[in-house]
Amino acid sequence: MTRLYASIMAVPAAVALLAVSACSATSTGTPIAAESSTTTSAPDSIIGIHAGEVVDDECLLTAAEVGALTGASVDEGTNVETSVPGIDRRCEYRRSDGDSDFPVASINIARLWQNVAFDDLIAMFRGPGSREIPGVARAMLVWDDGRTPNAGIYTDTLAVALDINLTDPSGPATAPTDDQWKAAAQRIIAGLPT
Repeated sequence: MTRLYASIMAVPAAVALLAVSACSATSTGTPIAAESSTTTSAPDSIIGIHAGEVVDDECLLTAAEVGALTGASVDEGTNVETSVPGIDRRCEYRRSDGDSDFPVASINIARLWQNVAFDDLIAMFRGPGSREIPGVARAMLVWDDGRTPNAGIYTDTLAVALDINLTDPSGPATAPTDDQWKAAAQRIIAGLPT
């Protein structure tokens, strides 16, 4: 999954949020049980995002919803531990046929910095290849490099990274349309804490 991580890291404006759920060659992929919410005092290692978990379960889409978003048949999401700096865990959705080591999609939820104006944070996240999808949360940005489309969904206090992997050789997914991104984002927002 190094290619996915590298491609996300190559998009300067997307680093702040999209690295939140980017894949890593060192990700353990170890499923973890949903436990009580924790807040760690780990140093923030992603600009604009606080380290630590926000919700008990980051799997805010069903397998059917991820399937509709990606065109791939996936199992229900599983929270997994990760060694990506600043990210303790994320939800991964894997192919139902079990033929791949790569998740088709992943979700990561983090807290936004509160000592920086919201518009300034969003300006940091914008960059080459990004586009805004209006009418979702406080802001929604999508980056699509043709290999690993990603959406950043921003409320007043939270950032959600929704990543899709189009590079899986066992059967690539399809890139979502803006309407599909928007529908998935609205379902995710409905499951976020207020």
